[in-house]
Amino acid sequence: MTKHKDLTSLERKRVVVTGMGMLTPLGHSVEETWQGLIAGRSGIR
Repeated sequence: MTKHKDLTSLERKRVVVTGMGMLTPLGHSVEETWQGLIAGRSGIR
């Protein structure tokens, strides 16, 4: 087991999420996929 080490503010890395995209059997965008989920469609073919 490794020991946990507290990181200083200079050692922390920042992550920024600038957008979201999807390509699924239910749709080719977040909106299409969400609407497919709400409609109860299956992504299994």
